Amino acid sequence: MNILTKLAIFVLFSLFITGCGDSSLNAKNADTFQTTFKNMIKDLSEGDRRKVGTGLLLMATHDSPGAIKLSEISSSKRDAEYLIASNQESPKNTQLSKIIGDLIIQSNGRLDGKNRQDFINFLAKSIDSATKTEKEANEKLKLEAISQSESEFSKLEQEKEKINKSIVNLEKLKEELKEKSNKLRAEGKNYIKSVDFSKLKYNKTNHTVIGSVSVTVKNLFDKNIMPPEVGMDVSVKSDPLVKGTQGYATFDIKKIKPNEQRTFTFNNIFIPIRSDNVKFNFPMSIDAYTIKPYIRSTKLEDGSKKSFILQGKEWRFLKENGYKQAITKCNTQLEKLEEFKVKMIQNIEALKLGKLKTYQIPKRYRKFECSGKLSNSPW
Repeated sequence: MNILTKLAIFVLFSLFITGCGDSSLNAKNADTFQTTFKNMIKDLSEGDRRKVGTGLLLMATHDSPGAIKLSEISSSKRDAEYLIASNQESPKNTQLSKIIGDLIIQSNGRLDGKNRQDFINFLAKSIDSATKTEKEANEKLKLEAISQSESEFSKLEQEKEKINKSIVNLEKLKEELKEKSNKLRAEGKNYIKSVDFSKLKYNKTNHTVIGSVSVTVKNLFDKNIMPPEVGMDVSVKSDPLVKGTQGYATFDIKKIKPNEQRTFTFNNIFIPIRSDNVKFNFPMSIDAYTIKPYIRSTKLEDGSKKSFILQGKEWRFLKENGYKQAITKCNTQLEKLEEFKVKMIQNIEALKLGKLKTYQIPKRYRKFECSGKLSNSPW
């Protein structure tokens, strides 16, 4: 309990015991302070007693009403209400005198000669000043919050533009990689001179193309190459989106000389065919399928590798749903951004109408963004 609270306990409670009147407060020393204060508030109502006590406490600690905050007024009011309602016994005069003496020193002469109306007026001016100051401060905070929110809204528009650019870049990248993939495939197909599919068939049990394939390859390099890895694309003629692919390597380690042709037989061919439509009716005849072999890669005599398919992150982006995942992330970010924009508009309107406090404004801790470039992630 601070000195002001103790003072109110000792002084305000004793008002029920002694004299009356509207004398001025004699704050020369503790004894005259106690006597004149008791007389000052003797005949007041409970409400006015609280006003006098609150005004006195505020005047003792502040030079002018303009330096007082509403929170200090509220605190002083609570102390006054508690102290006046207290039914404690009056403490010893020695302790009371010490508390009053400390208050007199703290007040620096401001209390001496003041009457109860002076204290009531000081409280009223303090309330008016503090209310005006807080209102101005709140208005300033509101305007700052509106400005910050509008600035944040502009940032959202910029982030939206960047996300849309990323989507455009992803679409462009997909087409570029498709073109690159097709060129590589076409180049690889030049090495294949003939193919025997006669021993392939469709297996309806697990929707696969199985059997064996013989592929004749010609070395078009001007140097020796190792037997290549061969890939096979299979699709349904009536619906090219129903497809499958698989790569096969030969165990032949004999080098192929420039312009030499060699036939490789790949047994145990097993190519799963997939459809997004679970009710798709797979054709039973192998003739209903398009089979396109191509060279996936080969090694040259000097140890370097020549690939005819996309590699690494390019392969993952185009062939392993990397594009779909990237586009999905961008679209998700756009949806979240639009939701946040709606909230921002509502918040700005609520701030202007005074229906939302500045501390109630929701904040975000990261940007809305997505990459329009290839990812190094394998997923």
